[in-house]
Amino acid sequence: MQLFKRISSTVLSSVDRAVSQVENHDAVVASMLDDLQHAAAETKVRLCRVQRDGEQMRQHLQGLKDDEIKWTERASRCADMDEAKALACLHRRRHCRDEITRLNASLEQHSQTEHKLASQQKKIEQRTNEISQQRHLMKSKEAMADAQRVAAAVSGGSYGDIDDAFDRWEISIAKTAFTSDEMDDQHYDALDREFSEQESESTLRAELDALKNK
Repeated sequence: MQLFKRISSTVLSSVDRAVSQVENHDAVVASMLDDLQHAAAETKVRLCRVQRDGEQMRQHLQGLKDDEIKWTERASRCADMDEAKALACLHRRRHCRDEITRLNASLEQHSQTEHKLASQQKKIEQRTNEISQQRHLMKSKEAMADAQRVAAAVSGGSYGDIDDAFDRWEISIAKTAFTSDEMDDQHYDALDREFSEQESESTLRAELDALKNK
């Protein structure tokens, strides 16, 4: 049982102290959870072994009780016909009774050990669940605090250059739009000049034809 006393005095009691001393709180808690889960698994294996041994001892005890009854009946049947054999049967019965007494004492100690192991496993699992839930709660609080910090920084002016960034963005969009309009205007002017030149040439040719026909 020293293992479980050590678990109780070190692993279970050191979580809060370790969290207060180390910066990476989540990593510390995660490490403690791993230790607890390992201890819970080890305790469960030992408990299963103790329960299996206890069942075998109870089966053996029942066998001894059956043998005690059997040797009592045999001694009774031989009492009148063969005293020596009857005494031998009673000797076997006494042996069964001595084994039953010894086994009952062992079973009592075994049951106490089984109870302590089961109780220890329950405590470890309960503590594991408590720490796991507390870890989720603290991570949620940490995320909320980070969000509040960012929001406060933005609203408090620490991100004042964001407005400048938006202004530069707006200017960039306006500049792009102006360039596109200018290109359209240039295209329009070129087209206008082309038609104007054609129209001027047509007018001149008409004047030339009029001169030829005089």
